[in-house]
Amino acid sequence: MKKILKISFALVIAFTLLISFTTNSEAASTSKATVTVNKLEIRNGAGTKYKVVGYLKKGDNITIFSKTKSGWSEVKYNKKKAYVTTKSLKFDAAKTIVAKVGKTTVQADKELVYPQISGLSTKSVQDKINNTLRNHIKNSIKYKQLMLEDLDEWKLEDDGTYPDFAFQWEYLTSYEIAYNKNNTLSIIMYDYRYMGGAHGSTVATTYNFSLSTGNRIVIHDVLKNRNNYLKVKRHAYNTMVSNENFFIGSLNDFDITRDTQFVYADGGMRLVFQEYEVAAYAYGHPKVNIPYTVYK
Repeated sequence: MKKILKISFALVIAFTLLISFTTNSEAASTSKATVTVNKLEIRNGAGTKYKVVGYLKKGDNITIFSKTKSGWSEVKYNKKKAYVTTKSLKFDAAKTIVAKVGKTTVQADKELVYPQISGLSTKSVQDKINNTLRNHIKNSIKYKQLMLEDLDEWKLEDDGTYPDFAFQWEYLTSYEIAYNKNNTLSIIMYDYRYMGGAHGSTVATTYNFSLSTGNRIVIHDVLKNRNNYLKVKRHAYNTMVSNENFFIGSLNDFDITRDTQFVYADGGMRLVFQEYEVAAYAYGHPKVNIPYTVYK
């Protein structure tokens, strides 16, 4: 039993390191798009009443800095802010397929699943994203193998049988495509393990990618400074304190750090908390929306 506790503790440490892992990346503050009409007007304001200052032709690639709810996208033209109609643009997006990992041993009755993407125009970018996701599942296989090796070391009872708890274990993976717009892809990987007791535990790890470069984007790439972290924390607190599903009573009950998991969402980001971090186990992995205006 002591070995089980040691293994569990090792898994927690390992997952903490996995969550903390960062790469050199660019913040997804811009996106790439392709012009789909023969002649696209560039205007000095978001609307047809504004002056035309230039044109783009079909097939031109442009950088988009933001989009308005009225259907216009902000670009830069002659080093000045300008706008084009969003409906005349095509944004790069990824398609996802399920890739499966074979059984780690004959006792592993469940396969571990993870996403791999296809459909990007640049193969090197696609491969970079897929390799990052594949590395996650390689670590999951290692953790699962630790559990299996621990099973092999349990001794038989006096009557020749294994202890009742010996086969009360499970390790599963799943994933969620949280965002796939504006040249940005967000995926949540869930690693679930059960080693006896009332219930198992699941660790959520988020992966945000720029579809232009394949770089992984972590929360510090977006928030950048302590002031923005505090703004996001206050907004999250005001959201949670008024919701009875959360057990947050003060700002000191939780924190937003470089290790905080997040995904992109329409109009901003969505924080992804771990089990028990801000709510009861039954609430799973609570998610809190943070508008872009909070941290821009």
